[in-house]
Amino acid sequence: MRLVLITSTVLFVMLACNVANGYRADGSQVKESIIADRSEFRYVIYSNELLHDSRIISVLLERKAFSEKTLKKLFGLIAIRFPQPEELHVTVVTDLDQIPTPEEKDQISFLSYSEVTSILNPIMQKYPTAVYLRQHGNESFHYITGLPDRMEKVVIIKGSNLLRTKQ
Repeated sequence: MRLVLITSTVLFVMLACNVANGYRADGSQVKESIIADRSEFRYVIYSNELLHDSRIISVLLERKAFSEKTLKKLFGLIAIRFPQPEELHVTVVTDLDQIPTPEEKDQISFLSYSEVTSILNPIMQKYPTAVYLRQHGNESFHYITGLPDRMEKVVIIKGSNLLRTKQ
């Protein structure tokens, strides 16, 4: 028993030394693997809230990566990361100017939806943005490319269009 314990301890220390030196147990380098597996686009989830029976997520995506292909991949990653609750709302923005500061959020919290929309719409429309919805087994998203060549499109991933916008 003592020999097993000593052997296990020695193996653990050797493994720990290899990992600390940048190697996995199979001998491959950790750093190279991380670089090779690096995402093709950068994003950050800056808000994640539960409201009633749904999750509402806000994402800042690097502007240069904004495309239908990237959005499909991004929404797929988020849907996997947040399987519950079933109802999921995701908003994607591509510029810090589209994200209210905490102080601005405090100020607009007292306004009606139409007042907030009238204030934020000009800012939101300047830059690419997207909205994703997963509900009742359906998944779809709507995106706008922003100015000057503003283009809108609805993409149905599964089921039917939940966003009630024209395709």
